[in-house]
Amino acid sequence: KNVYYLNDFASFLFLSLEKPKTVNGLVKLALAEYDAKEEVLRQDIEDWLKESMKSGFIKNSSKKNNPIIDFFKEIKRRVS
Repeated sequence: KNVYYLNDFASFLFLSLEKPKTVNGLVKLALAEYDAKEEVLRQDIEDWLKESMKSGFIKNSSKKNNPIIDFFKEIKRRVS
């Protein structure tokens, strides 16, 4: 079994995912909670999602508006 230690921001993100949210939805919530620029929050959220999936801390689901699916769609859009 793995033990995960979450800082304040990671805890905020994890708790925010109790119900499915898009990356944009997470960014909006974070903007209301933290005094930081949108670009910085978006990058931090995307990095956290990527690392959390890679480590198995969070998993993809097939639900509509899944933040992980949205994250990869956004990355694909940016690369295209």
